[in-house]
Amino acid sequence: MLSFQLVVIVLTSFIDFFIPDIPVDLRDHVRREAYLTNETIIETEKTRARRKEKADQIMGKIKAHVPRTMLPKLVNGTDGGEEEEDSKV
Repeated sequence: MLSFQLVVIVLTSFIDFFIPDIPVDLRDHVRREAYLTNETIIETEKTRARRKEKADQIMGKIKAHVPRTMLPKLVNGTDGGEEEEDSKV
């Protein structure tokens, strides 16, 4: 009886090892989808970094050529710390 159980356990383990739980096509599809998702994320982050770098360069050029008294107007759209009349209560 013990030898029969041992044979059954070995046989089921052998079958379980060689028959995959997920079909190969599906596994490859999931891996490909994960790869493409990662590539999209990487490209998006690269684009975002390039845009930020370009914006920082432009702001550096603006700050170098515009008088300091004009910067708050350009950046914030206000007169450098002065409150507008409507906001005073």
